[in-house]
Amino acid sequence: MKFRLWLLSIFVALILKKVFKGVYPPFIVELPLYKIPSLKVAVTQMWIRGSLFFKKLRLSYS
Repeated sequence: MKFRLWLLSIFVALILKKVFKGVYPPFIVELPLYKIPSLKVAVTQMWIRGSLFFKKLRLSYS
């Protein structure tokens, strides 16, 4: 069974090679510039998420 799948994959690869002839343009992913958050934003987000975590924790044990 594995040998048949191997032969089938080779056959399909050869067919696709014939069908898709030509030069392919390079695949380039453009990423946005990475911006480091300010200390104020980081501390504020940490405070908000931490307080929400402890509120949920307190509600689950009450």
